[in-house]
Amino acid sequence: MQRRKILLVVLAMGLSGCDTLYGVYSDAELQGNFDPTCVDRSLRSVSGVKAVRFLPLSSPDKTIFAAILNMWHYEAGGSVAILQVSRVKKRLYYTNGLDCLNCRIPTAKMNAYEPVMKKVNATVAATCGLLLRGIKERYVE
Repeated sequence: MQRRKILLVVLAMGLSGCDTLYGVYSDAELQGNFDPTCVDRSLRSVSGVKAVRFLPLSSPDKTIFAAILNMWHYEAGGSVAILQVSRVKKRLYYTNGLDCLNCRIPTAKMNAYEPVMKKVNATVAATCGLLLRGIKERYVE
């Protein structure tokens, strides 16, 4: 996990130069039987979540270190957030958050979004039988 974080930071710094990421997000290694249909249903069932848009990828969107398998955009707390599942080597990773490159997200927006993000994480894990191992929630300001 530490190696993954270092690689992501190096990648972000290398590709973005002096760009800065701001926001609030959660990420974890995903264990269990990943079913995009279940994740989609679970996300849509969470109170406070609106306008869910599922973006199934017919072929994974590959970056240097990861392959994005599935992505959802959704409205929560007055903002548009992203939930995605990626594969790094043979492991799956879950990321859910509200972030912006080179633009500060007002603290009030992050505070409005964070409780919904936590509900989404708990609902997806419980409904779909997934273990979000080592889930971490963080602010990046």
